[in-house]
Amino acid sequence: MEALSLGDIGFEGLPAGKLLDFSLRTCAGEHGYCHVVLEVREETDDVELLSWQQHEVNVYGRGQLIFAGMVTESNCQYADGRKVISLVLHSLSWRMDIKRRSRTFQAVDKTLEDVAREVAQEYHAQVKVGDNPVISRMLYQNDETDWMFLRRLCEGLGLMLFCDSSSPALQLSLSGEGFKDYKLTGQEIQHGYHISYLEVRRRQENTKKQSRVDEFLDQKIITYDLLPGAGYGLTLANRAQVVLKSRIGLQGDFLENWMLIRHKEGVCTTAAKQRKCWNRPCYIPGKILDVQGQQVKMQFDCDENQDKEKARWITHENTVNNYMYSMPDEGDKAYTYFEECGELVAMGSQRGDLGGNPDYQNPENRNLTSENQMIQFQPDSTVCIAGREGSDSSRITGDTSTGIDIISSENIYIQRPEKISIQANVTKNDDEASELLPGFDKGYNEYLGAGGVPVEYPYKLSDFLVELGEEPKKLQENSPWFEPVEKSKSVNLLDMAAKGR
Repeated sequence: MEALSLGDIGFEGLPAGKLLDFSLRTCAGEHGYCHVVLEVREETDDVELLSWQQHEVNVYGRGQLIFAGMVTESNCQYADGRKVISLVLHSLSWRMDIKRRSRTFQAVDKTLEDVAREVAQEYHAQVKVGDNPVISRMLYQNDETDWMFLRRLCEGLGLMLFCDSSSPALQLSLSGEGFKDYKLTGQEIQHGYHISYLEVRRRQENTKKQSRVDEFLDQKIITYDLLPGAGYGLTLANRAQVVLKSRIGLQGDFLENWMLIRHKEGVCTTAAKQRKCWNRPCYIPGKILDVQGQQVKMQFDCDENQDKEKARWITHENTVNNYMYSMPDEGDKAYTYFEECGELVAMGSQRGDLGGNPDYQNPENRNLTSENQMIQFQPDSTVCIAGREGSDSSRITGDTSTGIDIISSENIYIQRPEKISIQANVTKNDDEASELLPGFDKGYNEYLGAGGVPVEYPYKLSDFLVELGEEPKKLQENSPWFEPVEKSKSVNLLDMAAKGR
């Protein structure tokens, strides 16, 4: 390309006028930037200037498109009867850097290209990815614009993000692959080179041990060719190079393009930026979608929708005790600790929907609950419930003042050592038996404690419970045999003394 002057620059989308100044710069990880100073007719309507918000503008150099963007800032000045407007243009990628949002990417088999295309589809952007690594860890866009998130994602992987500022459609590149392999047509001058041995050493020690010094050799090229910008591929000295930066400005009467290029193998972010993205701890709230073993699936509050199949299994930490298995239910709210390096653990949960259940309304109570079971510790009692819903249920209440209360829809079995079956469907009167039995047990226990001989006849209460209170004769017949009383020496002496009288 031959050398161009200001008079060779044309615009599509701006009012006609005399170009007083022009500059353009592009850089990896940044939006393309263009500054235009125009002298326009004084009668140009100021209202038109106010309507240029995100107004698209194309910049041409002798008919060749060298910049496509939109107006992001405008200034107007009056001097000596002239009207001068100063405009700031940014590349089309600026649209991705306006609205902040939060969302997660949970799929374990997603790739860099999958994530980039999902983010870019809203802007109808084309995405170019060289190496397409699988990113099994969860990704979290935390109150960031889409541009900020993609740039951070690339930096965390050691890559660079580029936008093509000279394309009429938004194009992104997330690797060292250039947008196109460009051959310089103008006379180029190698202005010098630069290399940071410190940065090479940092990469060798922190991120990529195999880094070589020659990969990070930055060359400075000056050319009259205004087209190649950041992200373009060049071939110099028989090696593939990539433009990291470009700056177009007026030098004397002509526009020059100052470029910083690097070997394709060295197109990566600095070690400091890459390591900075590896941690970033935070907590993400959400609700439980599924529970399995000691893991849960979640839909986070920041996500409008979450495919249950694509949701990842997250380890749930038991905050009570390592020997107590306790997991949340579906629909419960949970909080997840997250780090960019891949650390992900659900730290706790909160009952999602009480549904009028009073179990969680009295702070003095302590509850252990499952799907349909509960043990509740109250200040003066303990309640154990099996089958809280449905027709089959059992309830045992131990109260310090009233004793033990058992309610069951089925039979009750007590085993020690023989099974005692109390039929739940008894229709005969057994009130007297229930009143006699506690007193008998108390007296019999005191008798045994005083050294009494255990009664050999087995109690068959399960067989004769029906007759208790109905036929006293049978009760007598089946009662323990009379045990002869052996008099003690003291009693015999008293008897002899009494007879002697």
